[in-house]
Amino acid sequence: MQRRTGCQYLYEHWRPDFNIPFYVGIGIEGRPEDIVKRNRFHHAFVEELSWYSLKPIIKIIGQVETRAEANLWEIGRIAELRAAGVVLANISGGGSGILNPTDDLRKRLGEISSSRVRTPEWRARIAASVTNPSAETIAKRVAKLTGYKRSPEFCENVSKGKKNPSLETREHHRQAALRSWQNQEWRTNQSKVRMGQIRITDGIRNEYAKSENDIPPGWRRGMTKRRGWHKRKTLRQLDTTTTPVCN
Repeated sequence: MQRRTGCQYLYEHWRPDFNIPFYVGIGIEGRPEDIVKRNRFHHAFVEELSWYSLKPIIKIIGQVETRAEANLWEIGRIAELRAAGVVLANISGGGSGILNPTDDLRKRLGEISSSRVRTPEWRARIAASVTNPSAETIAKRVAKLTGYKRSPEFCENVSKGKKNPSLETREHHRQAALRSWQNQEWRTNQSKVRMGQIRITDGIRNEYAKSENDIPPGWRRGMTKRRGWHKRKTLRQLDTTTTPVCN
C-alpha cells in the first residue's frame, strides 16, 4: 500500500500466536509502528508476546483523508471485534483520543493520575481478583481461548525461547529475580510459605513435603544438589575401552 502524507492511517496490532487482533487504532504517519507510547493494557499484551520471543504484527488496513472518517471506522471496527468476543487493549470504544495535547495538558493529566489514592481496600480487591478469580471469571477466560490453535511456528518459537533464551531475556529474568530478592517483604513471605516444610528428592528432582508422613513412595528426605548428576554418573561408569567415545 502506497502511503500518503497528511492522511489518517487505519491500523491494527495482531497476535502472531493466535492470529487475532488485540488493538485497533488510527493516526498519522509513524503512529502504527509505535508500540511504546501505548496504554498499560497494550503493554501487557506486548510483554506477554516477548516471553515467547514474539512481536506484534502491524497491519495497515487503509487510509482516509479526515480524522472524522478515521473515528467512524475505529468505532465500528472495535464494536465489531468485541461483539465477536475478541479481547482488545483499547480502553474506549474508539474515536475519543486527544489530538496533539499541549505540554500543560499532559502535565495536568499526569498530576491527576499520580494523585489517585490507592486505598488498602482497593488494593485488596485487585489482589483478590488476580490471586483468587471467581469461577465465572475463569470460565470467561477459558471460553475466549477455546478453539484457538497455536501454529507450528509459534510452538517452535516457544520451544526455542525456553531451551535457548536470548541474552536480553536472560538479563530481564535476572533483574526481576534481583528486584524480588532485594525486597525484604517478599523474602519474609517466601520464608512463611516454606516454614515447617522439609526438602525431599527422588534422586533427580527436588520438592517440598509438609512432614515425614507426606513423603511419597520412591522419595526420601534430602535434596539433589545438581540436576542431571545421575546422567553424568552413568556416563562415567561406561567402559571407555569397549565403548566408542565421540571426540
